[in-house]
Amino acid sequence: MRIVWPESGMSNGHEKKDSHLENVVSTTTVPSSNSGKAVNKVEIQEYHNYVNRVVDKGGFYKKGYTISDGGVYYMLEKKPKADDKYLTFEIRLIQPADLLSHIYLNICNTNEKGEFYQYFGQTFEVRDGLNRIKIANNLRKGKNRIEIGVFKKSEEGKDFPTFYRNIFTLER
Repeated sequence: MRIVWPESGMSNGHEKKDSHLENVVSTTTVPSSNSGKAVNKVEIQEYHNYVNRVVDKGGFYKKGYTISDGGVYYMLEKKPKADDKYLTFEIRLIQPADLLSHIYLNICNTNEKGEFYQYFGQTFEVRDGLNRIKIANNLRKGKNRIEIGVFKKSEEGKDFPTFYRNIFTLER
């Protein structure tokens, strides 16, 4: 899976090059890296405000993690459908974002033996209020188990921090 950007043609590489545009709210235009058409800086600002950014949390836990219900920290307001072009998740925090380290999205599929194996895992920034994650729909055939949730900052570096999650399946 890859992270998707708005229809203006931005890609992960474009976001890194123009990350300084994050707080710009002028109407000046900049060229889009892929489509050749101009992209309004306000459009870029609004998109960055719409979805949560990917963050690197490699090594957050040392050996694994334990699991608990995510309802203490957030409400999953929107779940995608298996046939959506993009998988969009909306999470509304109940607790302040400064208590949480990151949002984690994990997608697994079943093999011939009925065992789950992970084929997508990504960490995203966490913000107060509504958090949106939007990725391309590259679900595999069969049952796809989706886990989405948060880790607490206070548990960073522990051998087994708690993953506060919601879990559901999408069949394709």
